[in-house]
Formats: sequence, C-alpha cells, structure tokens
Amino acid sequence: MKYYLGLCTLLLTLLLGGCDVDGVESIKGFSTVSVNMQWRADESITYKYTFDNDTINGMIYIPRDKTSGVLRVFKNNESTAVLEKETTLQAGQNVINLVQFPGSPVTITPVEVDPSTTHHVRVRLFYENITGWGNSIKVDIFATVDRKTYTPTGISVVLEEGKLSDYFELDLNQFFPAKTSKIYYNSDITDVATGSLLVDHSKGSNYGQIQYTQYGYASIDATTGWSCNVKSTISQMQDNSYHRFLGVFETPWE
Repeated sequence: MKYYLGLCTLLLTLLLGGCDVDGVESIKGFSTVSVNMQWRADESITYKYTFDNDTINGMIYIPRDKTSGVLRVFKNNESTAVLEKETTLQAGQNVINLVQFPGSPVTITPVEVDPSTTHHVRVRLFYENITGWGNSIKVDIFATVDRKTYTPTGISVVLEEGKLSDYFELDLNQFFPAKTSKIYYNSDITDVATGSLLVDHSKGSNYGQIQYTQYGYASIDATTGWSCNVKSTISQMQDNSYHRFLGVFETPWE
C-alpha cells in the first residue's frame, strides 16, 4: 500500500505545474479552456458547450501546444449547434467570452469600437414585453445636470421591439466647462405607429432615464472635463411607470 501511495504522490508531483496567477491549478504540459457567458438577453435558455467535441463543464485540459479548436454551443439540449466557431488558443488559460444580444443568437463577444473620444460613451437600447406598447418606438434624448432643466441632445433613436438599436454616442462634456456637475439623460418616448407620447421626460428625473453605465463611474478632470471608465453600454427598458433604460451589459476601457 505504501508503495502505491508513494507512486501516486510522485506522479502528481510530476504532473502538477503549480497554480497560475488566478489560482487555477494547472497540469504540466496542458492548457485550459473554459467558457464565460457574460450576458444573455433570454435567461430562459440553457447552453451546453463543447470544444473539439469535449463537453466543457467548468473547464477542460488540452495539450499546451494546441493552437486552435472548434467551439460549439448548443441550446436547451438541442443536437444542432447554434454557434460553431474555430477558436485560436494560447498556452495557459483560455477563457472564451460569449454574449447573447436581444433578437440575436449567442456569439463570441465582439471587440467594441471605441467612442470618438474618451469623453463619450457609446450606448445601445432595447425593449421588449412592455405592457400595452406597440412594436416600434422613437426615443428622443435630453440632457440635464440639475434634473430640472433639460436640453435636447439632438439624438433620436428608433427601436423595434426585441431588437438592439444602433449605437449612438452620449457626450459627457455637453455642458462643460460652463457647468461642471455630472450629466444625466432622460427621454421622450413616442409610439411610432400612432404618434402617441408614451413617456414624457419633463414629468421627473426618472422618466425615460437612460443609464450609460451599469457598474462603472464617471469622473471629472478640471481641465479636460468628464469621462467614464466604460466605453460602451447596452441598456434595457424596465416595465414600470418610469420606463427607464438601465444598463445590463457594458465594455470597460482597457
């Protein structure tokens, strides 16, 4: 028995390469592959992941010299993959980030285009299943620093229900340097088909509010003005009396 225990200890010593910086135990001569679903619009869907036909439960080990493989994603135990993608690997840990945007299948998280300046944040909006609303709305965006006086930004966005809007950029320095207080955004929302005003921004600071960051923060420099540590955000409308767009997914500056 002692012989076998000693042999097992020796084998483990030879195989284990220690712990990497993230505390994940690695095996000498192997890399790891894991999947991170960063966000999904439809939380009722469950996903299964395979890499070169090996099911990923947490993570899998692959030979360290392997440079690529095929990621497949299956939803709700279906046999046909909703995503099949040749994926480049590096030696060490490989985390494949996925996202499922509204009205779209799951995809590898895209590399976001930077705003035109660090004083801007790129935003996309979406709504679905809002009680009594039609399938298309127009959002006219206003800016304020005191939540009493609202100034049009000149940005108007048309949304189809269940689909992401195009990106638009919010200028955090719209009032700087004349005013140095933090900027907020609200909106008028109109039913495209009927022309009816659904949300009136002038009723209060929460009505049609547009959140341009979920967990990030904006800060001010006395010379250059306001900037945010997040460069792009997706905001989803809440189905309540305020109909605010709250951040659900964001991409920070590197």
